[in-house]
Amino acid sequence: MSKHYSSELKTQILTAYTKGTSVKSLSATHGMAVSTIHKWIASKPKPLMDVTSIIKDEYLSLSINGLDIKISTKDISRLFEALKS
Repeated sequence: MSKHYSSELKTQILTAYTKGTSVKSLSATHGMAVSTIHKWIASKPKPLMDVTSIIKDEYLSLSINGLDIKISTKDISRLFEALKS
């Protein structure tokens, strides 16, 4: 019989994993199977755009679908307007 975990706990665990906590550590802390956490990670929607570094100097570095992009901070507002449409 499978256990039911609250959506709050699932969110908490996925957030901790995203911030760098290992699956093994999360499993031990919460008393659940490693495979359960791996299933949650695999089913988590992948973001279209990941910010790989916060603004450094005058550029913002992005990775969009595996393509690395470096954008001038002056052009950021134009980028977000284009993404809205």
